[in-house]
Amino acid sequence: MLEKAGSFRSKCDIEYTAGNDGTCSAQISELLFVRFASQLTIVASPLLGYLSGQKGNYFLSILMTVFMLIGLSLLVVSIHFGIDFLLYISLPFIGLASWSGGIL
Repeated sequence: MLEKAGSFRSKCDIEYTAGNDGTCSAQISELLFVRFASQLTIVASPLLGYLSGQKGNYFLSILMTVFMLIGLSLLVVSIHFGIDFLLYISLPFIGLASWSGGIL
């Protein structure tokens, strides 16, 4: 999805971008790093479990909804306007929403 949207296409050379529809190695490494940064949300799982135990499942479901809304909004803005650094923020929010849903 991100490759087709042209995320991190600015990392490629001008000649490569003009003559090829694929991805360059710099673009692939940035896309992999975004995925790796999103996987770091696993360390938040114990904190989310603690919040669920202290505040209840209703609070965690609201928190999950907020995380997902922020993540999806930033993802849409990032893809639509070509602001690549927002991917480093949006995908971890979506990851946090997934972990919250898994705890529920």
